[in-house]
Amino acid sequence: MIFFYNFCENQIMRKENLIRIRKEKGFTQQQIAEIIPTDVSNYSRKESGTVKITQNELEKIATFLDVPIELLNDDNPEEESIMLFNKEYLVIIKRYIAKLEAENVELREKIEKMREVLK
Repeated sequence: MIFFYNFCENQIMRKENLIRIRKEKGFTQQQIAEIIPTDVSNYSRKESGTVKITQNELEKIATFLDVPIELLNDDNPEEESIMLFNKEYLVIIKRYIAKLEAENVELREKIEKMREVLK
């Protein structure tokens, strides 16, 4: 559920993935800064995209956050396949929601019939 976001309709920049994942896992910028190591103000600039994060820093952060480095890497060659996967996932979810909505209608009708019988 952690990655169920609007990946499919809007391409999310890797820095936004980093921010989101860091927050979801409950870590502060200070904690990540200590991993690389750097000061928190420099890390904040890295996270915002003002300063580039090196490959070595990305590897350390990915290891610390326990996520694939591809989720954090700006130069992701697999981005199109990831986006395609996410679009397919979104289609499946939309179909499931439609199915649940149909079941909801059926259950409401059954409840209404039961109410009429109990009158």
